[in-house]
Order: sequence, then structure tokens, then C-alpha cells
Amino acid sequence: MRFLLILVLYISIYLNAFSLTLTKENLSNYTVYTDIPWLGFQLKTYIYRLTGHLVQLEINTDIKKEPGLYIIKLPAQMCFYENNCVGEQGFIITIEKNNILIMSPTEEGLAYGIYSFLEDLGIKFLSKDYTFFPKNINVDIPKIKVINPRFTYREIFIGEFDDPSFSLKRKLNGRLGHRVYNPLKVGNKNIYILGLEDLFETEKYSCGDQIDFLSEEARIEAIDYINKFLRENNIREGYILISKNDNGNYCQNKKNDELIERTGSPATPYISFVDYIARYFKNIYPNVTFLAEAYLWSQKPPERYSKLSENMGIMFSTINADLSKSIFSKENTEIAKDIIGWTKYTDNIFIWHYITNFSNYFIPFPNIYSVAQDIKEFSKIPQIKGIFLEGAYNTYGSDMAYLKGYIFSNLMFNPEEDTEHLLDEFITLYYGDKTGLIKAYIKELHKKVNKLSVKGLSDYLKPKDLLKYFLLFKFLEKNSRGIYKEHIKELELGIDVALLLQKDKVKDINVLKEAKENLLEMVNKKHIEKFSESGDIKELLSISIKPNEIKPPEEAKNLTEGKDWFDFQEFTLKLCCAEIIEDKEASNGQAVAVDGSINDWAVQFNLGNLPEGEWDIYFVIKVISNKEEGVAFRYGVYPTTDDTEAKLEDFADRRYHTVYVGTFERDAEADLWIAPPEDEDVKMILVDRVFIIKHNINQ
Repeated sequence: MRFLLILVLYISIYLNAFSLTLTKENLSNYTVYTDIPWLGFQLKTYIYRLTGHLVQLEINTDIKKEPGLYIIKLPAQMCFYENNCVGEQGFIITIEKNNILIMSPTEEGLAYGIYSFLEDLGIKFLSKDYTFFPKNINVDIPKIKVINPRFTYREIFIGEFDDPSFSLKRKLNGRLGHRVYNPLKVGNKNIYILGLEDLFETEKYSCGDQIDFLSEEARIEAIDYINKFLRENNIREGYILISKNDNGNYCQNKKNDELIERTGSPATPYISFVDYIARYFKNIYPNVTFLAEAYLWSQKPPERYSKLSENMGIMFSTINADLSKSIFSKENTEIAKDIIGWTKYTDNIFIWHYITNFSNYFIPFPNIYSVAQDIKEFSKIPQIKGIFLEGAYNTYGSDMAYLKGYIFSNLMFNPEEDTEHLLDEFITLYYGDKTGLIKAYIKELHKKVNKLSVKGLSDYLKPKDLLKYFLLFKFLEKNSRGIYKEHIKELELGIDVALLLQKDKVKDINVLKEAKENLLEMVNKKHIEKFSESGDIKELLSISIKPNEIKPPEEAKNLTEGKDWFDFQEFTLKLCCAEIIEDKEASNGQAVAVDGSINDWAVQFNLGNLPEGEWDIYFVIKVISNKEEGVAFRYGVYPTTDDTEAKLEDFADRRYHTVYVGTFERDAEADLWIAPPEDEDVKMILVDRVFIIKHNINQ
């Protein structure tokens, strides 16, 4: 019966297809037909919300003479006339007489088809709480429309897209990490992450800060664990990412060194480890693909190596890129070169791209055009099968979250869409009739920024810029109503946070008061919990709006701040296992406090923050200890310098001291780190500031 139906459709579409004009009035006369009730109910619900008329829903797909909206699951992937083929995640929308047919071989494709049809009618899914409905419709539905997503895997990893219903409407299907446990209704593409500590006791095969990936025993143990993992979790398809330890060190011994030298890349032993596992499971689990990370020391592909198993792929990280520019710009030449290099070895490349600054989620991060261009460029490389965009994954309210999500999700599904059109469309529908001013603001941010990093705050926003933008938002709020006013306050949040962080330069108490009030309002409305990857929002809310008179350090006396020296206070540093507390002895009344019993890199400063040229780097620190001998703290610049141990006797007075680190140039891949000594008798280390002085300025 279904075969005959499809045969009739082939003939009917070919002979009778024509465009059809839909209005609210004639759409109200349609009946929804489907064998899949939940999809029919979705379509029926949105038509009711659009027209105010409750259309009928029938659970069958027999073609009738009366106007009908048919949701039809095809028996297989098919090609209609003129080579219009519809794939697993694709759909076809076509006209047969007065009937509209939405067809796909999968429920996932049908869902995408339904939401695309609704978008063609003018309904836009802009946020999980706000869907735009046009007042009137007069839409020509083309005789045939076939859409297949360019990328098999599509995910935007931010808090706003944790909602599975909204993600499905945005045609996103990736569920990486903990989001595997928050499944979509249909179409889930899962990437399961297995760390080395999952596979075996890493101490048995340790080699420096990694393991010996060439160890036969390690490979056998890994296969045993993965076999058990796949069986117990009933995994028959998807992706297994076998991650390495997250540091810059790889195993160096005679056997590894020989392979690295022969193939031209430190990645080769690790890649061969994952390839060995993939080949073992190739026939047992043919629909499971194993992934290795091209990340830090494994980013560079081998120069001489064999093709990887067809069920193996690469997850390529762009963490060291200048994110204000496309990956394919001259500033990111080496990264683009490495991506292309991996295409020689595998047809399964996934991109792990970054869309936020993990030091502060709210500060404006102007990357709309660079990421949009990247998605389009990635689409031209057939070996790239998926994109994972990581942003503020552990909170809500990050910079332009819904605006960026709207543009990026559209482009991941169809890279042919126009970025400028998507930007204009979202601004108009989400912010109201003051679109020209908002677009001018967004454009200006993108022009001002010259470098973006995931690791450190950019200094492109000056106090005079912040005050100008603050007044702009006050004007927009005054002239907006209802939901548009709320959306504008969302957009303003980044400027409010930037003002509070530069309060000592802004100094206008009324501006700072309003900025903090809006921050508090948004925190409560949006349930914001974090301001950075590890920073609790309570720390940001604890900022006093009273400006401090921050004195320059002795080493920078008589120098011009912002030219000859730069100051980096608590909220511009990347923190782990630390909290920001009040301390009257600190230069701005606050300091980063870290328990001395731990040994993590608690405070980090990315050298990508350095201006051009040579700079002397210092940090100011105080140690509270119950003893006077031993290690006070450790520090270094990774991967440039060796670790240095500071002595407790030099900090026994419990006062702040300046530590000179060395002379360095800008390097986004390098980080100053400060770590406690892992000693319970060292109660606390407190970091006041990091500052830099132009090298030789005092000579």
C-alpha cells in the first residue's frame, strides 16, 4: 500500500506540481493527516496559534481531494524528479493539487520539515520563551522544496539550548557530554566521552603527564572496557570520543620518540591508539565511530602516515585561534593548515569551535561574522561532518546568546543562507522597531575588536565607549514596551557587567548603580548562576559600586596606564577553585583567595592579553600560613618556562609582595599560572593583581 502511494506521488508531483498561495483564511480549511500523532499535533498547534482556527487532525495518510497537510514518512531515502534527493535528515515539501506534502525517511527529517514549513509561513523560533507569529500571511509555497542539512552533527553548547524542544525547533541534533541525558524527542546524535581514567588505571601506563599510547597492555585493557561500556549501555550507533589528559605534555620515550620523528607529529602515538581500537570494533559495531582529539599537542596531523580506519575520525579543537577572525584568515593560518592536513587521513572530521570567553560570559564577544564565515568555509570541506560550538554551557544569559544561536543554527543546517539577512531578521523580530540602532551597535563592536580569545578579556571596550552604549540602551528601553524592552535589557547586560568591572575608571555612581540593578534583575529573571566557567555569579554581584582609587604599583610609578603599563584585576583572570573576597590591603579592595591545600592552577593569565612588543610581567600576592618554612606557592608560564617554587620565609610577614615573572611577548597559547603548594598548613594564598610594564621603559 505504501509503495503504491509513493508511486502515485512520483507521478503526481512530476505532472501536477505548482506553487500554492497560503493565507490565514485558506490555511484554516486544511486538515492535518499523519501516521505519527506527535508531529501532527505540533503542526496543528502552531496553525491554531497562527490563525486562531482549530484544524482537524486525522491519523492516516490517504490522499484526499479536500485540502490537506500530509506528514508522510517515506520507506527509504529517495530521489524525486530533477535529482531532488531527500536523505536521512532531509525533507521534501511539495504541492500535489491543493495538498501540501511534507515527507522524509525519518521522524527527525519530518520534524525539520514541519518547523521549516512553519518558518515559511512567518513563524520564527527565536528563543525558548519567545516565538514570533506574523499578524497576516500571504505566502507562496513552491511546487517542490528539498532540503538536506549540510552537517550530520550540529550542536550549540550553551545553557539556552539545553532545552530539547527548542533545540529541535532550531534543527540541532548533537548531545555531547552530560547533555546525552537530556535527549531530544527524535534525532539524537550522541558523542560519548571516555577519558583515560575510564579505560584503565592510568598509573600503570603513565609516561610524564600522559600515558604510553603505544603500550600493548594499555590497548588491550582499553578494548575490554569499551566492549563492556558499549554492551552495558546498549550503544549500537553514535560516536565515542577517547580523550587524552588535558595538558600540553605527551609521552616521550624511545619508542614514542622514534614514531613521532618518523611521522612528523607528536599526535601519532595517540592517533594510532584510537585507530587500533576503531579497527578492533569495526565489524562488531559498524555504526559506532571512534574519535581522537586534535587538541594542543595533537592538533598537528602527521606528515607521513596511513589512512585511518573508516570508523575513526578527528575532533579538531580551535582553542588557540584568534576568534575575532575566521579560522581561514591569515591570523589563523596554522590552524586552517592543520584542519586541511587531517583530511588526508580521515573522512570523519568534527570541529570543536568556541563562541565565548570563558573568563567572562557576559562581556560583548563580537564573533558573529567570524563564526558565520567559518561555518560556511567548513561546509566546503566534505570531510567535515559536524560542528560543536561551545559557549557558556553552565549558565544562561551569555553575550547575545539567542541572536548568535539563531544565526549559527540556521547556517549549520543550510550554510547557503545569508548572514546579514539572518541578523536583520532576528533583530527586527526580537528587539522591535529600533533595529537600526541595535544593528549599528553590533556592527561597531565588531569593528572595534582586534583580537578575541577564549582565555582572556579583550580591552577593546574603553570607558567612553561603555558610557555611550549605556546611554544608547537607556534610550532604547525608554522607547520600547513589553517583551521588546525585556529583550533589550538582555542585550544590555554585557555593557552593564563591563561598566562594573571598569568602575574605577567610569566613576559615575548613578551609571554604576543602574548597571548593577539591571544585572541583579537579569540574574533573577534568567536564573544566571555563573559569570565565568568557574566564577559564581554571587562574586560579580558582590562588586561595590563605589569606585576605588587604585594606585599604580611602585614598579609602574610615573608611567602612563593603558600605554606603558596595564593592570589586570580579579575578574580579568581565569580562576579555578578560587573565590573573590574583600581585602582592604589589596589594591582595589578585593583579591582572589585560594585554599593552600590544593595544587591546581588556581589563577591563570593568558599572554594573548599582551599588546604587541615585549612586556615585563608581575603579579602581587600574599600568603597566610601557619609555618614559616617550605613552599608558599608555585608559578610559571606554560609552556615557556619551568615551574618556580616561592619560599614561605619570603612571605612570612603576611603582606602583599610583587613577584617578577619575566619578559614575554603576546602568545595566546601561553598562560601565566599560580598554584597553591598542596599544604594544609598554608591556609590561603591571595592574588591581588597581575600587571605588565613595557620592557625597558624605566631604563
